[in-house]
Amino acid sequence: MSLVEKLLQHQLSSLTITANFTATWLGDGILQLLPQCGWQQATVLSAGIHGNETAPIEQLLRLMQNVVSQSDYQGHALLFIFGNIPAMQKAKRYLDYDMNRLFCGKHRNIEGNEARRVAEIEKQVSDFYLRSGAADTVPRYHLDMHTAIRESLYPKFALIPAVQPQISSVLLTLMASGNLDALVQHTEPGSTFSHYTAAEHGAESVTLELGKVQKFGENNLNDSSPIFQAIEAFINNRPLPPFQHKSLLHFTVRTSVIRGDQHFQLYLPAEIKNFTKLAAGYLLAEQPSKTWQVEEPAQYLLFPNATVAVGQRACLLLEQVTDLHLS
Repeated sequence: MSLVEKLLQHQLSSLTITANFTATWLGDGILQLLPQCGWQQATVLSAGIHGNETAPIEQLLRLMQNVVSQSDYQGHALLFIFGNIPAMQKAKRYLDYDMNRLFCGKHRNIEGNEARRVAEIEKQVSDFYLRSGAADTVPRYHLDMHTAIRESLYPKFALIPAVQPQISSVLLTLMASGNLDALVQHTEPGSTFSHYTAAEHGAESVTLELGKVQKFGENNLNDSSPIFQAIEAFINNRPLPPFQHKSLLHFTVRTSVIRGDQHFQLYLPAEIKNFTKLAAGYLLAEQPSKTWQVEEPAQYLLFPNATVAVGQRACLLLEQVTDLHLS
């Protein structure tokens, strides 16, 4: 039985663990690994918060198997999380609610699978960071892995929560070693998983977008292999792979376009790609009470989705800022 099959059939806890860990399954698809030799960092690695974003799930399962099969692990304390298993089983983004809009306590007034799962994940993350050491003595990290709904001109990129005004040198080096194309800095608080771990637990957190949504078994995992090789080196305290580029494209969020009612219209071609440059003056969207036009200078499109629920984000407009140079 493959690792994906074990995950989907709730049998992942049968995974053989030979490394020198205190290993605890804290829930379905949630594995805590505390090295018996001690640790200097505590890291959460998550995928599948959206059930149809399969490439990171497959890659993280492989990474987890590699870690637990080592004979002498001397790396980070780890918490592996595979998020929305019922949605994975149905090859859907979510069943009732978008999990990545329910963190930071947003789940408390919601019923359903996703709300219960977010509450469970928040508790286990909080307990893990407490078990693994005080924030001022043990650095905390969180890498939340996704794929985008549509094609991207820059297929592999990172999003930094607004609570972190800039990416740390540790994460920047990791992103560069993993051959990412771009970095996007959020400018407003959110209710995503990475914002939660940064805001509530002081973790250095990042959302990784690693290609496009595909079905299980249809991913070209070579596309995302460099970042997972870098992550594996990072959590093992090994030297990171050499940089493939000397700089990363750098964007900041200028505008969040929110769908305000059922009459909302988004004026974009169906197949438009993430990071498409939109000219100043372009009429992007409108509803009876508001219109959105691209302002000077020209801006870049990210995550357009006209069918989101009322009150949710229909797209982001980005401004390109100075590239991040690596030394």
